[in-house]
Amino acid sequence: MLNKVVRVYVPGTIDANKSAENIQAQWTQTTLERLAVLFGGATAIKAEGAWVSDTEGLIVEPVVLISSFCDEKSLEKHRQEVISLAQEIAVAMTQECVSVEFGGIMEFVSLQKEAA
Repeated sequence: MLNKVVRVYVPGTIDANKSAENIQAQWTQTTLERLAVLFGGATAIKAEGAWVSDTEGLIVEPVVLISSFCDEKSLEKHRQEVISLAQEIAVAMTQECVSVEFGGIMEFVSLQKEAA
């Protein structure tokens, strides 16, 4: 039974508030492929997200939510790989952090620490 969800939020900006449609498209494809390999499949959904930057204040941006269903064993087995992927996205898109969900619990992955 696949009763857990892993979800990565691919941002739509770089440097906090500059549109990054092409880079987002590249990371969306990369994330779809990696989650599909890790968990057997993945789905991408476009959405609009908002967050408060420490330096820029309120930012509203297009995001892509990429989800995979899995069981508890797969979630724990591949957790660090998903965190590493989120860190790669944060570096490439110069983000303060990238949101990831594990089993319905949101974590903010930054470069300074694995997850908060």
